[in-house]
Amino acid sequence: MDINIVIGGAAGQGLNIIEEIILKSLKKSGYYVFASKEIMSRIRGGINTTTIRISDSKKNGFKKFIDILIPLNEFVVDWIRNRINENTVILDEKKLNFKEISKNIGSGIYENVVIAGIIGKIFNIELNILKEVIVETFKNKSEKILSKNLIAIEKGFSKGKELNINIQTNKTNLDNKILINGTQSVALGALAGNCNFVSFYPMSPSTGVAIFLAQYAKEMGIVVEQFEDEISAICASIGAWFSGARGFVTTSGGGFALMEEAISLAGMSENPLVIHIAQRPGPATGLPTRTIQADLNLVLNAGHGEFPRIIFAPSTVEDAFYLTQKSFNLADKYQIPVFILTDQFLVDSFYTTDTFSLDQIENEYYIGLTNKDYKRYEITKNGISIRGIPGFGDGIIIANGNEHDEWGDISENEYLNKIMPEKRMKKFDLIKKETLLPYFSGSEDYKTLVISWGSTFFTVKEAIEELKNKKLAHLHFNQIWPINKNVSNFFEKAEKIVVIEGNLTGQFADLLKKEFGITNINKILKYNGRQFYVEEIIEEIDKIDGY
Repeated sequence: MDINIVIGGAAGQGLNIIEEIILKSLKKSGYYVFASKEIMSRIRGGINTTTIRISDSKKNGFKKFIDILIPLNEFVVDWIRNRINENTVILDEKKLNFKEISKNIGSGIYENVVIAGIIGKIFNIELNILKEVIVETFKNKSEKILSKNLIAIEKGFSKGKELNINIQTNKTNLDNKILINGTQSVALGALAGNCNFVSFYPMSPSTGVAIFLAQYAKEMGIVVEQFEDEISAICASIGAWFSGARGFVTTSGGGFALMEEAISLAGMSENPLVIHIAQRPGPATGLPTRTIQADLNLVLNAGHGEFPRIIFAPSTVEDAFYLTQKSFNLADKYQIPVFILTDQFLVDSFYTTDTFSLDQIENEYYIGLTNKDYKRYEITKNGISIRGIPGFGDGIIIANGNEHDEWGDISENEYLNKIMPEKRMKKFDLIKKETLLPYFSGSEDYKTLVISWGSTFFTVKEAIEELKNKKLAHLHFNQIWPINKNVSNFFEKAEKIVVIEGNLTGQFADLLKKEFGITNINKILKYNGRQFYVEEIIEEIDKIDGY
C-alpha cells in the first residue's frame, strides 16, 4: 500500500490537530507514515495543506499526485489543482457532511476531529486506538471538551463507514519505532550534545526548536532564553561558551543576517559556536513559511575576514539528531562556529523511524586547566590552543576581537599579524580529515551521477530508484563544508553530473565547480518555496540527453 492523502483548509481550521491525531493513530496501527505541511504566512485564513503518505514500508519521498483529497473549504481544490489527476478521490463537505455533524455535537470547532475519525475508518484504524489518541491529545482540557471530542471521533468514524472505502494492507508492529519531525530531532540532538544554554529570537521556521527545548528546560536542567533581538542572542551564546557552557542558537536566514558580525567575533576570538539555521525563501521577508536551499552561500561566507567553519546539512531526521550532537564536539574541539543548515521542509516533516541510538553518542570536552603563564592563543603546530575558562585554574583569560598576541593582548606587530591568521586557519587541515563522505547508492558502472544535499535526500533517492536506469547513481551530501576531497573519485567516473538543489543559481553546484574544477554539470533547480516532488525529478532527469 502507498496512499498519498492531502487535507487542506484555512489557518484556524485545525489542520495540525488532524495531522497529530492521524499520524499517532496510524503509527499505533502499524502503518509507516510520512507527513509534510505547506503553510501560508497568515494567522487565520489562506490555504494550508498537510500531505500524509501512508504505506506498509518506509517511503519518505514527497509525491506530487494525490490519491485522496479532503478539502475543508471550497478554495482548496483550485489552489492545488496541479496535484490532482484523474485518479484522485475528492471527499468534500458534500460527501462527508462534517460541518453539520460537528454542529450537532455542539460547535464547528469539532470539524477537525470528525475528519480525523473519517480518515481513521478509511484506513481501518480501530476505534479504540482513535479514542486513545484523543485522550492523549486533550488530556489537559476539561472533561467537557474531552467528552465532546470523543463523540466527534465516534461520529466521524461512523461517517467513514458510509463511504465504503476499504483500504486493506499488511500492518507492522511499530512499537519499537518513533514518530518524529526535524524540529524535534535538532532539539534532541542539542540535548544529546549536552547543550545547556539556548538563545534565540523567534523566526519561522526555526522557532519550534527553541519552543521544544523550552518545554523541557526545567526537566533537562538547561537555560532557554528569548532575547530582544538576534544580535543579543548570538552574543549571549558566545558569552555562554566563554564561561564554559555549551550554547546553542536557532534562527533562520533573515535572523542570521543580523548575527554575522558576531560570527566574525567568534572567528577572531576562537570561541566555539553552534548555530542552527532553518532556511526559508528570501530576500528580506520573502516567503516566511515556505522552504528553500538558498542560504548556503550566506553561511559559507558569513562574517568578514577569513577563519575556518563547518557546515552540516542534515538529510533526514536521523541526521538532524546525530549531526547536531556532533556539532558540539567539533565546535569545542576546534574553537570555531559549526552550522546546522536545515529548511522548512525538513523541520516540519514527520515520519516513522528507528529509535535513536545513544550508544553512538559520546560527548567530548576540550577545556583546559590554566596556569599562571597561560597563553590563550598560544601558537601551536596544529593551530589549536588550550581553551581555558574564567575561574578554572590560575590563568588570566582574554577573549579579544582585535588581532592579538598569544596572551590575547592587542597587537599590531608585523610578525604576529601574519602568523595569527595562519594559526587560526591551520585548524582547517585537521577539520578536513574529519569531513564526512557523502551517501552513495546506485550502479557502480554509472554514466550519470546525480548529486543532492540536505532535505532532498529521500525524494531524489526514490526518483532514481523508480527510473531503474543502470546508468544512474546517486551521491548525497549531509556535510557541505568542508567537502571531503575523496569525492573527486566519484566525479572522475561520471560522463555527466546532475546537481539537484532548491535555489535559483545552483549554489552547491557552483561550489563543486570551484573546489574540484568539474564542468560537466547539469542543474535541476526549484526555488518557488515548494519542495521537490518525486515525479518532477523523474521528469527532469528524463529530459537530460541519453535518457
